[in-house]
Amino acid sequence: MGDCWSRTAWTWNGKTFAKSEESSTGMCRGFAGGAWDLPTYVSQVIENDAKAQ
Repeated sequence: MGDCWSRTAWTWNGKTFAKSEESSTGMCRGFAGGAWDLPTYVSQVIENDAKAQ
């Protein structure tokens, strides 16, 4: 039905992938898309404009 979703995002930090976001729609309630986007992990990703060496 598609009423329960979760997602995790990963960002390359120059050496490895680091978790940058995790969220879900919460409990399954029987309607498509879920009701909320509930973050369980958040971070601030700061872009570095320096060229890779």
